Amino acid sequence: MKEIPQEHKDLVLARLKEARENPNSMLYWDEVSKQLDSGNTKKSFDAKRFNGVLKVDKDAC
Repeated sequence: MKEIPQEHKDLVLARLKEARENPNSMLYWDEVSKQLDSGNTKKSFDAKRFNGVLKVDKDAC
């Protein structure tokens, strides 16, 4: 099995740390995906708030 590069591990760990420290900066994937699926992203999807960090609804998993 191929080893995961340390730089990738560091990136994931940094994102997890950011998520723990700033949980309100995250978006729920269900909300984002509905907006993307609607095709109405310009009106309803706030791209400035989307920084690549998404929350997953724990009940949905």
